[in-house]
Formats: sequence, C-alpha cells, structure tokens
Amino acid sequence: MSKTDERAKQAFPELEQTINDLYSKPLSSKLYRRARREYRKVKRLQKLLHRRPDIIACRIDKGEGFYFGNRAIMEYKTEEYMSKTEAYQEMITGRCPLADILRSTEAVLDYLVKKKTITKAQRDKLLPKMNKLELAYLYTLPKVHKAGTPIRPIVSGLHAPVTLVSKFLYHLLTPIYMQVAHETTFINSIDLVRRLEKYAADGYLKPTTKFITADVENLYTMIPREGGINSLIRFLDKYSKYRKIGPFTIDMILKMARLILDTNCFAYKNKYYQQKRGGAMGSAFTQVFANIYMLEWEKDLIEHQTSKHEIYGRYIDDIFMTMNEPFDELTKKLDEVQQKDVNIKIKPTIDGSVHFLDVTIKNENGQLKTSIYHKPTADPYFLPYTSDHPHRIHRNIPYTALVRAARLCSNLHDFHLERLRIDVSLLLNNYPPKLITNQFLRFFQVNKADILIKRFNEQTYKQLHRKLLYQPSKSEIEMKATKKDPVLFPPILQQKPWNPSNENGELKTSIYHKPTTDPYFLPYTSDHPHRIHRNIPYTALVRAARLCSNLHDFHLERLRIDVSLLLNNYPPKIITNQFLRFFQVNKADVLIKRFDEQTYKQLHRKLLYQPSKREIELKAIKKDPVLFPPILQQKPWNPNVMYLRYPFESGPMSTFPPKFLTWWKKHYQYPGSPANRIQTRLIPKTNRSLQNFLIRKKPSRLILTRMEPKTQ
Repeated sequence: MSKTDERAKQAFPELEQTINDLYSKPLSSKLYRRARREYRKVKRLQKLLHRRPDIIACRIDKGEGFYFGNRAIMEYKTEEYMSKTEAYQEMITGRCPLADILRSTEAVLDYLVKKKTITKAQRDKLLPKMNKLELAYLYTLPKVHKAGTPIRPIVSGLHAPVTLVSKFLYHLLTPIYMQVAHETTFINSIDLVRRLEKYAADGYLKPTTKFITADVENLYTMIPREGGINSLIRFLDKYSKYRKIGPFTIDMILKMARLILDTNCFAYKNKYYQQKRGGAMGSAFTQVFANIYMLEWEKDLIEHQTSKHEIYGRYIDDIFMTMNEPFDELTKKLDEVQQKDVNIKIKPTIDGSVHFLDVTIKNENGQLKTSIYHKPTADPYFLPYTSDHPHRIHRNIPYTALVRAARLCSNLHDFHLERLRIDVSLLLNNYPPKLITNQFLRFFQVNKADILIKRFNEQTYKQLHRKLLYQPSKSEIEMKATKKDPVLFPPILQQKPWNPSNENGELKTSIYHKPTTDPYFLPYTSDHPHRIHRNIPYTALVRAARLCSNLHDFHLERLRIDVSLLLNNYPPKIITNQFLRFFQVNKADVLIKRFDEQTYKQLHRKLLYQPSKREIELKAIKKDPVLFPPILQQKPWNPNVMYLRYPFESGPMSTFPPKFLTWWKKHYQYPGSPANRIQTRLIPKTNRSLQNFLIRKKPSRLILTRMEPKTQ
C-alpha cells in the first residue's frame, strides 16, 4: 500500500480531520466537573508537599498505595540499612562515574564485536540512548505490612549505561537456570498449588505433615562478589557446551558479569556510592546471579527433601518445604545448611498452617486446603474504573480476579469468600455493579461452572479449580515455547500467592491477605478502558478458584473480592455480571445456587492446571538454550497484524477505535484489497498516574548526567 497514491491523499486528511474533531469536541459536563475536582485535589497535595519538605511521599512495597511519612525517619532507615549490610561505599572523590561506566560498557561491547560474537547493530541496541543517559539512583520503599516499617532499597537504572547489558545477560542465563532448577523453582503461586496437590495425591500428606517457610535475609546485597563470580564460573563450566553458551565463551560472559558488578554505582542525596557486595535490587542480572549462587547453597537441602519425597521450592528469596520427619532432625539439617555459608541467613517458620506468596496452605487432618492470602495492610485495590484506561482492561479485571481465586482456593467455601472480597473491592474502586455481575457470570459460563452461581456444589468447584490450576500461565507458555537447547540456541538471540496449612493431614490452600493490606483493585473511576475494569472481577475469581482448595475458602475470598471491588467504586451490576460470567465460562453455575464441594473441586483443578503465561513462555523454548540462546533468536513478525498505538483518554477520544476501524474499512478494505488479510490491533497508551505528580525520588538532573573528563 502506498502512502502517496490517490487513495491515501483522500484517506489520511479524513483521518486527520476525525482526530482533530475528537480533540476539539468539548468534554461532557460530568467529566469536566470530575477533571476540575481531581485537578484541585492534586494541586492541594502538591502544595502541601512543597510547603512541608519534612514529609516524604512514596509508593509502598508490594502494594498499590502511597506512604506519607517523616523524611528524616526514612533517610535514617536507609542509612542504617547501608551501614548494616556493609554493601555500599561512598565515592569520596565526588567524581560522577557516569562517563567512566559508559566507556567501560563500550569497551566490552566493542570486544564482542571484534570477536564477531555480536553484530554492530546488536552493539548499538545494547547501548543506552545518549539523550536519555543518566546515572542510576537509590530510593526506598516502606514495607508497611511488616512491624516497624522496614525499607526495601531499589537502585533505579532505567537509563544507566549497563542496564541493557544487564537485561541481555539475564535473558541469556535464565533459560539455562530454569532448565536446571525448574523442579525446585516456583514460577508463581499457581505452580506451588499444583505441586502441593500432586504431593497430596501421591499420598505423602499425612495428618502430622508440617510446612516450613523461610525468608533469605537481604539476599541481593549479601552475596560476596568473588564468591558469586566463582559460583557463576562453576555453573557455566557444568552446563555450557564446549565452554560456550551460543556464540558466547565463558570468558565473554564473565566480562559482562564483571562489568555489571564493577560499575554498580548510584546517586543518593547528592552523593555518589558504589555497591561492593551483591547486586543492585532493580538490576535484571542480579536476580539470575542470586539464583545461581543460591543453587549451590540449597543443594544439600534439595537432596535431603528429595530422598524423603518431600517438597523443596524457592521463589527468589522465599523458601517453602514440607516435612514428616521429627522436628529435631530437620532443624539440625537447617542449622547445618546455615553454617555452610555465613552470608546466607534464613528465618524458618514451621507450622501446619502457613502463608507463602499469596496463598494460605492448611493441612486439615490429612486433607490439603489452599486459599488466597491477603496481607493485613493490603487495600481492596483494583484498577479504578474511573482511570483513563480502555474499557476492555476494566472488563477483564473481575474475570481474571476470579480465575486467580479459582486456581488458588482448594475448596468452594474459600472461593466464595474470595469472590465476595473481589466483588466488594471492585465496588470500592467504582466498578459498576452490572459490569461486575456480567464478568462474574462470564467467568462461570466460560469455564462451564454455571451451577456454582445457583448452588454450593463442591464437586463442580473441584473440577473448575483443577481446570484453571493446570491451565498454563503466560510465563509457563513462554518457557514451553523455547524448545531449542538454551545453551546452543540462547532464547535472547531468537526472534521473538499462596498460604498453605496442614489441618490434621488434610492439605488446605487458600489466598493469604496480609493483615496490613488494603482491599485494592484498579479503581473503577480510573481512566482506563472499560474492558480492563470488566475483566478484573473475573480474573480475581479465577485466581481464587486456583488457590483455594475448598469451597468455603473460595466463598470467603469471593466475598472479599466483592467488597474490595465495591470499595473501589465498581458498580454492583458489573461485579455481579462478571462473577456470573466466571461461573458460566467455567461451567460451574451450580456453585451460584448451592454449596457443591465436588463441583468446586472440579473447577479448582481445571483452573489450577491451566498453564499460566509464564509456563506457556517456558514451554515455548524448544531449542537447547545453551546452544541456541533465546535472546539471540529473531522474534517472529506477523505481517498480517497491524498494531496501532493511540493515546487513550476519557471523553470524546474514547470513541477513536470504532471511528478508526470505520475509516479503515471505508478506504482500505474494499473487494480484492491486500489489506483484507490484515488484522488491526489498537493499543491504548494511558496517561501519567498520581505517582508522577506527587513522588519526587530522583536527585537533580545535574547530579545524574554530569560527564566527567577521562582521568590521566
């Protein structure tokens, strides 16, 4: 298709006029009043923060809320953390290291080009854009869900010189690590529930079985530099082929790793610091670097658990295990492991009922029970329905919330409680009740669980739970898609919540909500497309059905979702419709009318074993990631799909998609047109959030962008 032919000369001025008309059309009086009201609120907050420099505004850790506190106290906690970990050192010369880091990055990439390992075009893609180049900076997030409100330090290096190299190395090594450690690595809470249900089905769950959870203290900052590099060398020696991963030799990989670790510098309070231990929390490479280091540390524990048919799994710095042996025997083993490396410190908790990720796990007399765990500090938050997002995003939120509930709740009771929680949270986020109802209904209809709408049918829920639980997640799909050996064919070079308990031998899982967590969903009043709001109740129920192992916990989670949606201003009708959709889609309508534990078990298993996105991604890796690193493969391009990004806004511009499709059909989809085979996908770009207007965490631009001359 030409951009200059007669058809284009007629079509594009018409499209331009359509866009001009939409922008010039005045807002409705209701939307105009809302815009003025919100503008005044934001301005008042900005003036307050400007007048009170002693108050700091920041996002909370692992949540969607804001924290307003004393700046001096937050800065004291940051300095205390830096002193305690001994991982940071001030650069007393006052010289900005930005130019030196850029030169070091260019030198390593030039070396790889010289060795013909990467092309010049790939080198250019691994360098930052010079007009956006800046040094990394440190900021902290308060952990309001923990006693004393400790902080989590984050080194933000979005436009730092080594950021793209860090991401590249992460994608080069992660497929190989996942291939090696997939049996002891939890991808997400769904993966955990699946393993627990298999553990129970194989007869290893006894009335006396206990669960162990442990948190690795300050994992990213406690790894000794040389110890970590030596672990990486041993990993590469063992799992590379011909001492290579794809075209990269072990020496080349170590050059990139050392570049990232040696140049880990950042700005904080107008001073420059260098991290001398571990890696930056915020750097992509740090995660796989820490995982490889932990793989050696946990080897003895893995062998011990495997020999006794027990579960051992880790999600970054969170460890989960099962135990049937005497308490003293396992604690002795844990003590031995802790003495193995003084840098790794864990705090184990042993009980028959525990919280892990976002799931509550219980052993009820030898029966597994899982449900969704909500932190006590968590807000009932969903994407606000009034947010400036496309409506499809709002529509999907109720649905996906139900999917999560059905996956994680092992019984119908917990699923219904989670569904109510989703319902209320959506309402609190201004979701229309009709939208919630429709999306809930869609969930049950799509999953052929309509019976759960009408009655409490545990058997139907069990089927729904298992169906959704074993559906592959997005990450699982991505992993499965990589079918080549990641050593020979690195994927990077290719184209491209859980709380368990043991209740007398009955394994029970439910969703765990931390006590400090507010019932938050994307507020219905947020400026997002309505499809996003509509999907929130549904996906919340799916999550509940996946994680809650019995119907009672599912119902409790459903109630929590219901309340959270209501608190986020979701209209009751939307909540009801989306809840109904959940049961209808999953063929569990009987659960709406009666308490049918068998139906819920089916629903739970159905959703639990649906592959997640991550699982699908992992399965997609078909080639050996050592010989064919996925990061080096070219991503497939579909010439039959046209993606068009447009700025989404409430008001007249929200009607742009149908107007564009009308224009497209009028001018380009005539009989015999080559454009008839093209699918159009309109991708909305959302506006800045409240965070952009209230939070100031970056040092001055002068501090971050100063380019010092090369020292002699």
